[in-house]
Amino acid sequence: MRSAANIFNAVCPPVFQTDMAIKQMQKPTGLFSVRLAVNEITKIELFVNSLRQFRIEVSWGGHASLVFPAASFDERRAKDGYTGNLVRLYIGLDDADSLISDLEQAFKKIS
Repeated sequence: MRSAANIFNAVCPPVFQTDMAIKQMQKPTGLFSVRLAVNEITKIELFVNSLRQFRIEVSWGGHASLVFPAASFDERRAKDGYTGNLVRLYIGLDDADSLISDLEQAFKKIS
C-alpha cells in the first residue's frame, strides 16, 4: 500500500500556475503538500504525531521544519480542496537524511 497518494509542489505539475512559479522562482521551495493515501483521522493524526523532526505549526519561512495537517481546518475549507488527508510540510535547515528518516518512519506507521 502506498502511504502518499499525491505530492504537490509549486514547480511540479499538476499544481495550479506551475508555469508562473517556475518563471518567478530561481530554485524550488521547501514548502509542499502530501495527500496521504489514508482518510481515517486516527491514521492522519498518527502520521503527524509520529514525526519527531517537524513541529506542528503554520509559520513558513523560518529555520524549523514544520508540519500542518489540513484536518485542522474547518469544514468550509473542504470545498477548496483542503481535505483531511492533505498534510502541508515545510523543510527547514535540519539535516536532510534525518528528515527523510523521520518521514519514512511516520509513513510506515500508516501503511
